[in-house]
Amino acid sequence: MRFHIFLYCLLFVFILPLELVMWAAAMNHTMADTFFARRILMNPLFELPREVLLGLAAAGFLALLNGFRIMFRDKAPCREIHPYCGFFLFTAALFLLLKLPYGLAVATPLTIVGIVVVYSIVLRGNSDSFLSVNRTGSATFADRLSAAFCLLPLLAGALLLLQEGFLHWLAFPHSRYFLFLPFLGCFLPGQKQLREFVILSYAGMVLLTLCFAAAMIFIDGGMLADVSIASAFLFLEVEAAFLLREFLPFRRNFSVFILLLSIFGTKFIMPPVCDYRIVALLVFLIYVIAENLPMLRKKILSRADSASGNVRFITRDEYAGQAWGFAAVLVSYLAGPFSFLPVLIIIAAVLVTALFRRRLGRGRLWMEAAVMIAAAFAVAVPGCSAGQLIAAFACAAPMMQAIWQTGALVNQFDPGRPLQKFYLAVMNACFFFLLFVLFFFHAADTLIVGLYFLLTGLIRLGECAYDRDAGRVKLLHAWLFMIAGQIVTVIPGTPVAHPSWSVNAVYAGVIAFFALYFFHTFERTPEKEIRS
Repeated sequence: MRFHIFLYCLLFVFILPLELVMWAAAMNHTMADTFFARRILMNPLFELPREVLLGLAAAGFLALLNGFRIMFRDKAPCREIHPYCGFFLFTAALFLLLKLPYGLAVATPLTIVGIVVVYSIVLRGNSDSFLSVNRTGSATFADRLSAAFCLLPLLAGALLLLQEGFLHWLAFPHSRYFLFLPFLGCFLPGQKQLREFVILSYAGMVLLTLCFAAAMIFIDGGMLADVSIASAFLFLEVEAAFLLREFLPFRRNFSVFILLLSIFGTKFIMPPVCDYRIVALLVFLIYVIAENLPMLRKKILSRADSASGNVRFITRDEYAGQAWGFAAVLVSYLAGPFSFLPVLIIIAAVLVTALFRRRLGRGRLWMEAAVMIAAAFAVAVPGCSAGQLIAAFACAAPMMQAIWQTGALVNQFDPGRPLQKFYLAVMNACFFFLLFVLFFFHAADTLIVGLYFLLTGLIRLGECAYDRDAGRVKLLHAWLFMIAGQIVTVIPGTPVAHPSWSVNAVYAGVIAFFALYFFHTFERTPEKEIRS
């Protein structure tokens, strides 16, 4: 057992950081002249002094070693959070020291997601961590230190996403101290307060990312800085709201008090880049959703488990039609106005291949994937390249899965635990937004496709925490997806064009929606409507 722990230590302390640095260096070599790389080099994190970066790398390395010391002592997985966050700190400091913009922009967010997924697997059924709901009482120094380690990845993620906004902050002598606001949560007195602040901060950051991604639809490149500045102040106010929540006693409709405070505060601290009431209302919205996330999850899962013969639900075929219709609309939008006919041809080729595969009784989807890639190269036109089409389909695939998992959760037409389906629906929707935002930063098409494989591997890895029968095959598939994603991301690619809306996208979605009914007509006799 201790020899296995030594091998784990060798892998995560030496081999994996070295592999991530080599991957980041390869991406930096193939995509050094892109707009995305030049933008990330302007990030405030690259302005940190070398001494600070060396100190952060040393702190992360020591946290990693301490985690494996705990594993060696207890002969069990380490359930403290600081070694996991120390891995992020160590690798991020290496990217900054070596001036690897793609390592910082791509590997760092994936490391944060990977830490959350792996630690969630380790933590299940355990009450040792300060993040466990079973722990109450006063927070210890170790708990506060662990909370600080948890907030460092959160702040780094905010600096990466809202770069222009934080550059505006740092241009003034006093507003730069706003960056330290989240760390005030480390001084909360109770373990419950400390835990809730950290969890709500991450939930708020996810919701803020979704708001930022949605805003990208309605702006052009010149307004990116204004939206980023407003979102940076939104991040500040959301953190202040969660911090204030832990100090004041809980009362009914307490969120209205948060709304009034945000209206009053936003008017005086935020520059006039937009109407301050929009930011105040978004603070209120994010606060209310994050505050009620456990209740929303319980309501969704209880609704999925309920049995009512008087309620009519959408059939599984209609959910499949919605998923493909959404994919057709999104791909036509991302690939440009010349993609109407190519998108329909690719969807038709995939459906015909699926029909042929099912007639053969095969259960894998590699045939559809191969046909989709071949069709994209075959139907590419000057205004719509094959790389743009494949990247658009890679962006749409997670949201298709999210729609399907939502239907499986509500209608129970798919085997598996309700919590597992809820996890898959939420994670796929979040990963869709991450890929969606990259189109507005003109990322390379190979980077988007590679990230699709990486994110799919992370989803499969997290799914194992909810699957009682998860074996080594599923874990192997997850790691193979992540390895394939790393290989694809270092292939030289072409920056994707800015998305362009056309009414043909709506026509493509309607045609794809009804195409699924023809597909099921030839595949089998349509099933009767499924009732919960």
